[in-house]
Amino acid sequence: MGGRMVLDGARPRADQQRRRARDAYSWFARSAQRCPGHIALESAEQRVTYAELRERAERLSAVLVELRPRRVGLLAGPSPEACAGLLAVLRAGATAVPLDPEEPASHVRAILRATRLDALITDRENADTGFGVPEYLAGVDGADPASVPPAPPLPGSDACILFSRVSAERLRGVPVSHRDLADSLDQAVDDGERVPVGLDRATAITAMFRTWARGGTLVVQHPVAPART
Repeated sequence: MGGRMVLDGARPRADQQRRRARDAYSWFARSAQRCPGHIALESAEQRVTYAELRERAERLSAVLVELRPRRVGLLAGPSPEACAGLLAVLRAGATAVPLDPEEPASHVRAILRATRLDALITDRENADTGFGVPEYLAGVDGADPASVPPAPPLPGSDACILFSRVSAERLRGVPVSHRDLADSLDQAVDDGERVPVGLDRATAITAMFRTWARGGTLVVQHPVAPART
């Protein structure tokens, strides 16, 4: 292994006991139901409505639900397909583990071993990894979701595990619970507001659900692209 990887068991907890814990996918689904024609996300290549994004996520999720996975990796660059993959994992009741395609393969393998991933979602550029877990292609693989309802999160599961580099040879993974994300919704954006974000940042997951909870538009940017104004 080319580096050290730490899975940090300590997760931040807020004291806002008044809010019931809800799964993160349901916040997006409520907006998709309320404003299906609004733009959920935008990239340089396409604009995707809430209804379209929900359909993509549900088709991929219908395949994952059959596995009943605990943790699913997401190895993809910033794109609408990657966003649909994240939603698909959460709809399947699993924990999402975003993986950086720019990391050395040895580090990605270390994360796979430490998190014991049950499956991996990729995009075309990062497909056929050979990592030894079932692999699904975002935007291509899927099934009819009509007979496959969302799966509730497993007891004690987290919404995602976010990894960041703490040194040249060390990565740290921090679990983020559904309640942690719920506590961030006090800062949810207004309906229709545009929020630029890149999937390479640890703050991106929180930004997504702060945007989607009230019908905002997530503007997906490549990490090296200049920020839009």
